[in-house]
Amino acid sequence: MFDVVAWVCVSDDFDEQKILNGLLEHIDPSAGGINNMNVLLKQLEEKIEKKTFLLVLDDVWEDNSNTWATFSDLLSKFVKTSGNSIVVTTRKEGVASSIAKYLPLHRHHLKRLSDDDCWLIIKEKVFGSTEASIPDQQLEAIVQHWLAQGYLHSSSQEMMEDIGNKYVSDLISNCLFQDVERDKYGNIISFKMHDVVHDLALLVSEGETLIWKNDSIHENSCIRHLKVPSSAVVDTTILRGVAPKLHSLFSEVDFCSMSKMDLKSIRSLSLKKADGDKLPVSPSKLKHLRYLEISKAKIRFEAFLL
Repeated sequence: MFDVVAWVCVSDDFDEQKILNGLLEHIDPSAGGINNMNVLLKQLEEKIEKKTFLLVLDDVWEDNSNTWATFSDLLSKFVKTSGNSIVVTTRKEGVASSIAKYLPLHRHHLKRLSDDDCWLIIKEKVFGSTEASIPDQQLEAIVQHWLAQGYLHSSSQEMMEDIGNKYVSDLISNCLFQDVERDKYGNIISFKMHDVVHDLALLVSEGETLIWKNDSIHENSCIRHLKVPSSAVVDTTILRGVAPKLHSLFSEVDFCSMSKMDLKSIRSLSLKKADGDKLPVSPSKLKHLRYLEISKAKIRFEAFLL
């Protein structure tokens, strides 16, 4: 029914320019990436002409009426024919209400799938059949973290990095990673995780993985993988209490000013904002450490000689 079908993952960043560039790239793969809105609209007007299109805006969170008014106005500048359609998917009720004021709306409420139906979809996607049984990064950074945590397994002589790359390819082919960008040699340089997949990952890892927020962790926590964002207010007493159990620590705050921490179980340690003479722990005591990221830190080399 449509000459052009375009799908754009919007998520929580409603960027009109990104959306329209996505539509243009589906019409002409050699186009897109235009930074000037006027040029972008002119290109769309020339490319679409009498074509009809279906534009899917996936996982929209923007419920500001002014944003939708602006977007509707932009569409009117290059859409000169009838028969076009826009499908918006959202998990937020307010989005549909905001859209209705500016775009014709047929609202469809999706019901939740049963656990059995969800499981059938997962098995078919992963194994190619609903009857299949279950067996008894910057890209390189992700592979290195998997390696450090002992997630990569092989019974052959393959290098662990090659195995990790295969894991990534499997995740991409099954749509768990998406929006893949490659260099001119075909190597993967970036990709994204859909919000729904991200939420599922957080649910599965609940209890072991945490992004630090104020009062969100206690000393007796079973957290194994901890990220401390730059906005966090860190309670050093609590941090020292959970430190011995951590397998991964990704910090965007300066820990070097703190006294030594017991990180005896740590596998992956990333200190992006370290700004002191010494690390918060002597590397010689980190027997399980397999990944250390301090490339952006201001630490003297002598710190490794402790």
